Order: sequence, then C-alpha cells, then structure tokens
Amino acid sequence: MYWAANTRVEKVADVMLRNRWEDLKRNLHFNNNSNMPNQNNASHDKLYKIRPIVDTLQTKFSKLPKEQMLCVDKQIVPFKGKSNLKQYNAKKPHNFAKVGIGALGTIRTNRFRGLTFSSDLTMRNRGRECFEEKKTNITGIELRALKWFDNRGVMLASTFESSYQLSKIKRLDRKTQSSVEIDCPKMIQTYNQFMGGIDLLDGLIFYYRIKIQSKKYYLRFFFHLCALYLAGCYTETIVKHTEYHKMTKLIHYNLELT
Repeated sequence: MYWAANTRVEKVADVMLRNRWEDLKRNLHFNNNSNMPNQNNASHDKLYKIRPIVDTLQTKFSKLPKEQMLCVDKQIVPFKGKSNLKQYNAKKPHNFAKVGIGALGTIRTNRFRGLTFSSDLTMRNRGRECFEEKKTNITGIELRALKWFDNRGVMLASTFESSYQLSKIKRLDRKTQSSVEIDCPKMIQTYNQFMGGIDLLDGLIFYYRIKIQSKKYYLRFFFHLCALYLAGCYTETIVKHTEYHKMTKLIHYNLELT
C-alpha cells in the first residue's frame, strides 16, 4: 500500500524500498530463538518471542498515573496463522475482590452457575426500564448481578455497586418518536460513566490498524502493541492539550511520529 501508485505514502516510500521492508520484516526478531525453552519445559513461555517488548511496555504503562476508577477489557489481535496461544477469560468474578479491588462489568448468564433472569420477551411485556437484581456471597465477598431492560436486556455483575439509587435518563420512544424519561439503576450508570475510555481506545486502534502480511504471530502482536501504544499516547496528549485534538487527528499524529 505504501509503495503503490494510487496509495503511495511519501514519508515511507521515499525512505525505504519495498524489498528492503520485506527483508527487515522477514528477519525481525525480539528474542534469541536458540535460548527458547521447549514446550515440555516448565519455564516455557508462549510469548517468549515477544516477551522483551511486552515487559518493556508493562513497565512503561505501570508508571502512568492511575485514577480511582480503572477500565479493564480484553483485546483480540487479528491473526489467521497457526498458534497455540489461547485466550484467557476469567470465569470467577471475585478474583479482583480478593485483593481489595471492586469489580463491575457485563456478564453472560451461562458463565454463572445457578444465575437466572427473566427472558427479554417477559421483561419487554413488563415494560421498558424494568430490572431484576440477584445477590449472593462467594468466599465472603458480596456479589450482585443485575438485568435491566432498555431496548434489550443488559446484564452486569459487581462486587461494590447495586441497582439503587435509581435516576432518570432520557431515551427515544420509537412509537411516538419523542424523548421520554426512564429509571436507570445505579450499576448501569456507573458502568456507562467509566467504560467510554475502553471503547475510544478500541475505536482508535480499529480505524488505523497497522496491517501486515505475515504468518508469524509475534509480528502481529508487535504491530498491534505499536498501534496500542500510539493510540494511548494520542489520547494522553489530547487529554492534556485540548486544543491539540482540534488541530490534529490520529492519522496525522501517527504520520508525524514516522
């Protein structure tokens, strides 16, 4: 793309030939493969090939100032090649609570044994804004699960929030095409207030994802981490300098760094 006549990017094409880029990509390594433990070794690391990059970024990210409310989410790195890496999904929502960190997030009922809510159809018949809340105790930690019906059923669980107090929010009534006020549980309000940053970061990475043709999983990881780092730096910049955001878009910001 960078070297094609119709999509040529001068800042790249004028500095490096395409064949030179392919040679660099083919020989790009981040760790010494000759020292990599085999799969039967207890010290085997699935991210060995890119471990130095991951460790460096974790050190850098850990130095960022942290607020009281933190958003945690997973990201998927697009990859169609062969890899034995598997995605980890925490099925025990009380893990964070054991170290004194409250948790709040969307859930799937099939991940919580014994947890049942009314169907969307039943709740729709009861009317918009209805909700159900369940409470349990796991190893001494109170866990609340909530299902709230807006246009569809939304399910969340939390170790520190509950449905009360209710507040009014505005929604569009599709029948009358007018704005109406409905009750919204506190758990939903808190989730909506603090999850916007995750969606923004995912969107920035998606819009300008660094795409490469390679069957090496660690290269996909590397360029995904590059995109993550660039998007993070960009959002940090626009938070500190509001006027910068009005003048510079992410695509221009990335080009400036190149």
